[in-house]
Amino acid sequence: SFSPSIDAINEFKVQSSTYSSEVGGAPGGQVNLSTKSGTNNYRGSAFTLFRDQSLNARTFSQQIANIEKADYRRYQFGGSFGGPIVLNKAHFFGAVERTQQDTNQAVNTLGLFPGSDGVYATPYRENLITLKGTMNLNPAHYVSVRYGRNSNNQPYGASPTTPPSNWGTSENTFNSINANYNWVVGGSMLNEVIFQFAD
Repeated sequence: SFSPSIDAINEFKVQSSTYSSEVGGAPGGQVNLSTKSGTNNYRGSAFTLFRDQSLNARTFSQQIANIEKADYRRYQFGGSFGGPIVLNKAHFFGAVERTQQDTNQAVNTLGLFPGSDGVYATPYRENLITLKGTMNLNPAHYVSVRYGRNSNNQPYGASPTTPPSNWGTSENTFNSINANYNWVVGGSMLNEVIFQFAD
């Protein structure tokens, strides 16, 4: 699914009931969000987050294996930039974000595979990219195109009692394209056509 960078989100809305026809009749909550667009000024942003094991307690699996808390490091960083292509007509916006998390899994096979007991790395990596272009054809016509990409990988099947030889690697890549065309008829009637493709 499309997961925009934190810096790409302009606003979001959570609906728990009384949905309009545009979101269909699916049960459960609906979360709608809009992504930022470029403006007539060049603007950018940058952010970072760092966390390590000094803020953590021992995990349940570390308590079972009777070992000290393992190394933990999480870096999350990114930024955005946008501006005009043609003043008052066409604009661009882009945002990127990367997460690097280095954790460990303590494994105790309870005597079944003693050679596999130990502490093993379980790294997680994720990259998010959002690109958007918008154009005001005239006061009554507006076009936007957005591309989003999410790629991530991490160990699969890691648990306190499973030897690493039974683990796998989960690798995912999601691509999303959204094109939106809005036009106003008669000064008051808003029409909208949306094309979306995701894989």
